[in-house]
Amino acid sequence: MELIKGRIREASFRKVRRKFEKEYLEIAGLSDKSALNGFIEQKRNELFLHAYKHNKYYRRVFKQIGLIQNGEVDPSRIPDIPILTKDIIRKNHTELISDDYHTRKWFYNSSGGSTGEPVRLMQDDVYLRWRTATNYYYYRNILDIEEPTVKKVLLWGSERDIFKGSVGFKAKVQNWLSNTIFLNSFRMTEQDIERYISTINLSNQRFLEGTQVAVRVMPVCGKEKDTAIYPKSRCKRSGVTI
Repeated sequence: MELIKGRIREASFRKVRRKFEKEYLEIAGLSDKSALNGFIEQKRNELFLHAYKHNKYYRRVFKQIGLIQNGEVDPSRIPDIPILTKDIIRKNHTELISDDYHTRKWFYNSSGGSTGEPVRLMQDDVYLRWRTATNYYYYRNILDIEEPTVKKVLLWGSERDIFKGSVGFKAKVQNWLSNTIFLNSFRMTEQDIERYISTINLSNQRFLEGTQVAVRVMPVCGKEKDTAIYPKSRCKRSGVTI
């Protein structure tokens, strides 16, 4: 039965991988640090030039700081680009939409709301492919983990994401295919921690990903209760406040 499950999961992943394989192979083909730095600089400059040409907000900001000179990016002005905060997104949501968004597949997304009121964003398939390829490279080439199919626990602090990712038939099928267990770390109690550690240990999960606070708290509380997390589990802290 486990062999059949494994083959189904592998077949499903091969179909998904085709969507970002070109980007993954481009990243994996970088031979050394110099090639990586050149690749980063190229993609960064392409992004800045695209924003300057198609995005009202960034065209105004880039003109103010003098980032674009004679059609080229001035690297010395990059530190002057203001951090994109939630307040800036809310105040400039219309101007932050590129005027060529209709030329790509796009979709709405939003922040989880774990640090405050969620912010709605527009993202496209170009972003999605590169994000997926980068994540896959990190897990496979650095951590030596086949993340799409490895047994894993997501210890998440956003109730919206938990509900979206664990409720309904489609979500349950996706979680089965990706070997994923969702655990809610929003307002996590000591009783929840004990129950979650037991869930992780009983299921022999090989990978644990969660918000920074949750991943730090779990081992500490487990140690206090003399309950260790499954020793073969590897951890990754996620979550950035904007």
